[in-house]
Amino acid sequence: MVNHIIYFDNFYTSLPLLVLLKSKGIYSLGTIKRERIPNCKLPSDKESKMKRGEVIEYVGSAYGVDMTTIQWKDTKNVCLASTYVGNLPFSKANDGQMQLAKAIRYDRKDKNYLEVDCPHIINEYNAHMGGVDTMDGLLGRYRIRLKTCSYSHRLFYHFIDMTVVNSYLLYRRIHKDDTDHEHVELPDFRFLVGDVLTTFQPPQERNPVGRPPKDVVRSCAGRTKTYLPPPEIRFDQYDHWPNVKDVKGKRKCKLPGCKYKTQVTCMKCNLNLCLLKDRNCFVQFHKK
Repeated sequence: MVNHIIYFDNFYTSLPLLVLLKSKGIYSLGTIKRERIPNCKLPSDKESKMKRGEVIEYVGSAYGVDMTTIQWKDTKNVCLASTYVGNLPFSKANDGQMQLAKAIRYDRKDKNYLEVDCPHIINEYNAHMGGVDTMDGLLGRYRIRLKTCSYSHRLFYHFIDMTVVNSYLLYRRIHKDDTDHEHVELPDFRFLVGDVLTTFQPPQERNPVGRPPKDVVRSCAGRTKTYLPPPEIRFDQYDHWPNVKDVKGKRKCKLPGCKYKTQVTCMKCNLNLCLLKDRNCFVQFHKK
């Protein structure tokens, strides 16, 4: 681990941790809460009058370890601490002069994009913390809501959320260059995972568990769309039996492209599919 670099967010960052890691030959960088810096000279959010792109840097030494603390103004103040990188180095512009690197930011007031000064420590942090920040962002948007005081329940469902998000990120990475594969958002991915886990079972362990799928589900945007079972269920060639309902159960056939109505449904997929001599949508729907 000697001469390696560790990156972390403000949940873990503290000056004693940076000193301990540096004493073992490990460099570190992370965002830090201002309250964790002893005798902090960086201005608080109320005291700060910094403009977007401005930087304040303090360099010091603790127990023989050199470190830097920086406050950078983006949409809000961002504090970072590091034992190997700081505001410098500057980048060279086209005219040969030295200047800070630039970052593209959206200005809500003027409704356009602009360039702001970006210190080198910010570029280092953004280059190596993308995975953690991406997972934190997805966890914050979509997670299992559970009102309980039991920490064990909270940890259990948090680990489930982490597993699903990491699976989604791997799934998206695998199909990144697959032009024929349809892009799936995280809410739909979570629904597909739950649907497969509650519906698909090997034939020798077939048990009626979970609620059956509905004909219509509501998307995250509040609009309705036709339910189609995931491929793991639709093409598993198991337990897809036709069932004939009465006249009230007559609905439009769910095979893409078919405009006819039918009383025949698939007992497993719970979808209306034509089953006639000259129009067998039932078989076509369950074949790849």
